[in-house]
Amino acid sequence: MTTVDSDQQFTQVAQAIVDYRKSISAYSHPEGVDGYLLTNLSAEFLDQKYQHNTELLAQLDAIDKDKLSDENRINLTIIRGQVQNSIDEYVFNSHYMPLTSEYGFHSSLSFMVSRSDYKKPADYQLYLQRLQQVPRFFKQNIGWMRKGLEVGLTQPKAVLVGYQDSISAYIVDDVTESEFYKPFLNNTAGLTDSEFF
Repeated sequence: MTTVDSDQQFTQVAQAIVDYRKSISAYSHPEGVDGYLLTNLSAEFLDQKYQHNTELLAQLDAIDKDKLSDENRINLTIIRGQVQNSIDEYVFNSHYMPLTSEYGFHSSLSFMVSRSDYKKPADYQLYLQRLQQVPRFFKQNIGWMRKGLEVGLTQPKAVLVGYQDSISAYIVDDVTESEFYKPFLNNTAGLTDSEFF
């Protein structure tokens, strides 16, 4: 009879979680995930993510935590909480409310600027392709907001006072002043003028 080493089992499941998160992150792959260069928020994708996280949670729960090292017992508690939170967000339809008093899907796009590399022509092309997917990303978020309105899942009006300022910060008259134009202000890749312009 083979005994299962709980620490080894935890390490394998934790690595599977890290690998899964990377596999569904559009920013982890230059080709995106199934053609999505920005987060996929389709109902099908969110359901698949929920199903996979449920399986991962079951694997975490199958680990005998009493046989874990002190460090891995802490690690298990943390990573289990993260996976459970992802499941709960889906179950309680947090995707129906992509605008909160603390976060908005529009502001998450500014990370696209800082998370991208600008070392070669292909990096700029990828950035431009991501920008082309912004309308789809907005459409998916707006669709979920409409669903939230249908079922009464919205933020209280009081906490959204002044929220429009977080949106208007991205609206500029001169495109060169846009957050999204920043990669084109400096030729960090050392490209020739014909490549850069």
